[in-house]
Amino acid sequence: MSQLLNLRLRKLTRGSILVLALAVVASTGCHAFRPFQQVNNSLADARLWEQGGREALSHGNIDEAKNCLRRAINNAPGDRQIREQLADICMERDEYPEAIAELTRAVDLAEEDAELRVKLGRAYLKCGKLIPAQRQAELALETDRQLASAWELCGQTHWAKKELPAAVADLQRALSIEPKRRGVQVQIACLHRQMGESKRALSGIEQLLSQYPDGQEPQDALLLQGVVLIDLHQYSSAIEQLQMAVNRSDATCEAFVQLSRAQFLAGQPSLARSTLTRGLERYPAEAKLTALLNQLQEIDSGHVATTGSLKR
Repeated sequence: MSQLLNLRLRKLTRGSILVLALAVVASTGCHAFRPFQQVNNSLADARLWEQGGREALSHGNIDEAKNCLRRAINNAPGDRQIREQLADICMERDEYPEAIAELTRAVDLAEEDAELRVKLGRAYLKCGKLIPAQRQAELALETDRQLASAWELCGQTHWAKKELPAAVADLQRALSIEPKRRGVQVQIACLHRQMGESKRALSGIEQLLSQYPDGQEPQDALLLQGVVLIDLHQYSSAIEQLQMAVNRSDATCEAFVQLSRAQFLAGQPSLARSTLTRGLERYPAEAKLTALLNQLQEIDSGHVATTGSLKR
């Protein structure tokens, strides 16, 4: 009998609580649920602005994309991915202070994301802030010692500080983790050249180029190979490699400059002038090409002129 009474009392209590809750809702007009609704609405708005930013970016409307992402952040300040998207756009436009600001907030929201720290470190490095750049690399490595991008960033900061042996060691560590990290191979070869080890630089860059089919070699690697061959006074080989570089659709202004140098130093000034003229057809606004062409024309006409820039 007592058990039955207790059961009825429990049912009555639950029923009373339900009635009381309904009465509160009715009297407040659902005010109790409005903060939850506002949060949901803010997140929904953030997603709409984020999507708008992506669409604007896909159409090349960079400023509109940035404004959309800023509005998205205003609606969802705790979303690190939106901040990272905005920072990426700023990095591409060399707007490093804003990129650093957004990436710093993103890192605060995701402290264990080592790749995000590397990205922040790169932003610091781009604007010459070497100590915070190196610090971010070190913090990333505390999270993941096998993160090749963090070792690469360490190497780049040592390089910027003229600590060349340390830079090589860090970059080689990155390469040991990711052997096909092409950009690292080029950087190591550049460092060996800067350290006066041109033969070692040439060996490394030739090893890299051997991994690619003919015609698909990276442009920066072809250019570096040509420059190192010039350093070694192997002008015929340099001309051969640099000619391949300038014949491609992705030929850079520097490829024309270096081919002209190699031709001039090989005793072919007319070919050097022709190369510079060809380069100006591709890059008419490049003052460096114009200056070198004028220099060669002065030499050809018997005027006194320095050839230092062509010999470097």
